[in-house]
Amino acid sequence: MKNGTAYLLGVLSAAGAGLAGRLTGVAPKGDLQAFVDTKLPEAPVLLPGVKHIACIGDSITFGDGVKPTRPIHSYPALLQGLLQGEAQVLNYGLNGRTLLNGGDRPYRKELFWKLACQCGAETYLVMLGTNDTKPYNWETGDYEAELFEMIEDLKFLPQRPEVILIAPGRCFAQEETGVVAFDIQNDLIEGEVVPAVYRVAKRADVRVINLYDVTKDHPEYFADGVHPNPEGNRVIAKTIFEGLS
Repeated sequence: MKNGTAYLLGVLSAAGAGLAGRLTGVAPKGDLQAFVDTKLPEAPVLLPGVKHIACIGDSITFGDGVKPTRPIHSYPALLQGLLQGEAQVLNYGLNGRTLLNGGDRPYRKELFWKLACQCGAETYLVMLGTNDTKPYNWETGDYEAELFEMIEDLKFLPQRPEVILIAPGRCFAQEETGVVAFDIQNDLIEGEVVPAVYRVAKRADVRVINLYDVTKDHPEYFADGVHPNPEGNRVIAKTIFEGLS
């Protein structure tokens, strides 16, 4: 395992470089795709005096399947409602991001990773892996190793938070094309990502909430086969809420 402090300093510097590029209009070397996506969501605003749950993830966490109403229909927003004021849920989801640092849009090279690490949350929910299954991103051994690194980095933040891994949901082929959208490979989610999540959870001694099992027979939960619609997000929020209890 990499030294936690040194590793975080490295990725936070990378995130800062990416932000500087967006502000100056100069794309950092090797960060062209991130430069193209200049419209990042607003970072969560922390409320004082309450516990915080930070949701780290991709467009599924962000709420891309309910974009017009994501402040109320994304899974973090619905989880907030179920908690009834017991904690503030912070949505650090970013569209298209990968766990893998060698992927096309690595989460840990983003400013949101730095902000998530600095928010002081008592609990972190981590769901990354769907975009990693794209054929130009996937590396079997690297995924498991880097997921363990991320979990260890979060576990050893100063506040020593609880970290919970979330196995991503199933992705379904579109009726009109017969293939899953966005180059995502569901066979890798089922056969590689979900088992790796469980192995990492056992090694890191953290809990798992399995969304694959609760979504695998329900294509009606998804707006486009990948991103949950309001019904799907309600099921996800309820499953996570029960897993937190």
